[in-house]
Amino acid sequence: MDKIAERYAQSFFDLALENKSLDAYTQDMKLVETVLESDPAFVAFFSHVLIADEVKYKLLDESFGSSIDHMTLNFLKLLVKKRRIRYIKPIVKAFIVLSNKELGIEEGLIFSPYELNEHQVKDIEKAISKKEKKVITLRVIK
Repeated sequence: MDKIAERYAQSFFDLALENKSLDAYTQDMKLVETVLESDPAFVAFFSHVLIADEVKYKLLDESFGSSIDHMTLNFLKLLVKKRRIRYIKPIVKAFIVLSNKELGIEEGLIFSPYELNEHQVKDIEKAISKKEKKVITLRVIK
């Protein structure tokens, strides 16, 4: 993993622990991860040098303002200001790994040719969690 991404992820993780907001910041970063997966142009837009930072800040406010904690939003703005937003994907991944380790959560993937509803996924998570004696979260890959 990229050293820059690891440093930013570690710094944000330390801030989350300091503010006793690890769960909230983790949910925020998972939302950012979802946006990154759904819109590949996100990083390209926010990394573009000809677009003024103020325009980028405004778009971040409009997009995430009410959905994420203000500290997470300020972290994203810092990445824009320092021209580090191009590292957002590895930063998010590294942060989630640190967070999951701290919270004792293991992540996994379910590969299924069939559509699984949320209840079915939760049942599978419970069964695996009970067997492994850990908290398991799963994502479905079709």
